[in-house]
Amino acid sequence: TPPVKNAVEALRRDMEKTLGKSGEETGAIRLIAEKETEEEAYRIEVTDEEIRIYAGSDLGFVYGVFYLSEHYLGVKPFWFWMRQEFTPVDRVTVPEGTISSPRPAVRFRGWFFNDEVLFFKWHLNGRHDDTWRMAFEALLRCGGNIAIPGTDQESRRNKRLASDMGLWITHHHAEPLGAEMFARAYPDLEADYLKHPELFCELWARAVEEQKDMRVVWNLSFRGQGDCPFWDGDRSGRFDTPEKRGRMIEEVIRKQQEIVSERVENPVFCTNLYGEVMEIYDEGCLSLDPGIIKVRADNGFGRMVTRRRDNHCERVDSMPDPRDPGPQGIYYHVSFYDLQAANHITMLPNSVDFVNRELHEVLAKGGGDFWIVNCSNVKPHVYYLDAVRKIWFGEDVSDESHSREFVQDYGDGEEEAVYAYRMYPGATVQYGPHEDDHA
Repeated sequence: TPPVKNAVEALRRDMEKTLGKSGEETGAIRLIAEKETEEEAYRIEVTDEEIRIYAGSDLGFVYGVFYLSEHYLGVKPFWFWMRQEFTPVDRVTVPEGTISSPRPAVRFRGWFFNDEVLFFKWHLNGRHDDTWRMAFEALLRCGGNIAIPGTDQESRRNKRLASDMGLWITHHHAEPLGAEMFARAYPDLEADYLKHPELFCELWARAVEEQKDMRVVWNLSFRGQGDCPFWDGDRSGRFDTPEKRGRMIEEVIRKQQEIVSERVENPVFCTNLYGEVMEIYDEGCLSLDPGIIKVRADNGFGRMVTRRRDNHCERVDSMPDPRDPGPQGIYYHVSFYDLQAANHITMLPNSVDFVNRELHEVLAKGGGDFWIVNCSNVKPHVYYLDAVRKIWFGEDVSDESHSREFVQDYGDGEEEAVYAYRMYPGATVQYGPHEDDHA
């Protein structure tokens, strides 16, 4: 299949980078389908003659192949982004025995390529697709399985490539079902659902038709065009209370569910309780089908409270609620662009200790069904993305341990570099009274 073929070709490339040419006959690597193997899991059996990777799904094989690449060829998950250097060796020995895949602590785990401005005109090898291919490969090497593959037109263009590499697809909270923005499709019309419900529904139905052969977690939402509340600027009084806003969101979400369910068998749904929507939900003014994955969000700087918007900063707790029925997850930022204290082309200004503490609390409170991490342009954020990928497999990380491991993986373990990574959060500017108020 395309995802397995892609992983195998990547392994061939990794071997060419790390191994010298040899006239010796060596053992084979065999991929063997085993239906009873749990989805995404793999088992590697190493004998004197060959390596066998057993899996029951595309992603099981993909992860098994990348395990060999990382642990025996030394190709790290962010090798491309950190310009990892390789010195070819004569041979690599893989000890005989059995290797079983780790069990992730998070069911759906992936990245949102948002504010991806550094990708727009970067054409690796002269091809725009190759840039994105390396981004999706990094996510797979990290054990990720889902992506929002860009924003607006970028997402629509990249979905097929992401899917062909084995990833599930989901959507930006301002682009329900991954549909084209109303304002782009109908630039001469006001983007008002009450005025043009049939046109909104047509866009949503078209998006479902385009993606129904992919594996999708369908994002149900109605925040507003341009990633802002739909009631901003409304002077009619139609949405002047949380109750009115909640009823409108409920109506639209039910309609979106119907559109998907008519076209897709056993669909998986999620919805974002983001910013002001979390405030409406917290006030009891928004009811949701308990089967929908409820995705809560941090404030952009790593704290699980609602985000600041201009001078409105309620900091409503957005940790998963163990009493809330149904699956829960999070939308988490290691990159954030809020027009006030953005870090989308610099590192997150808060510590690994802080991130680790916050995300393990998410797991402890039942939020392990779905994690989407805003990774923006990848390159500026690899240090924290590397920390998060460890956490979504249940590891504890710290500034002390992670700085040392990261520098060992992508450098020579230089103490000066370890010190710089460890001390970076303390050099950022404190702009408010809270632990996360750094820029």
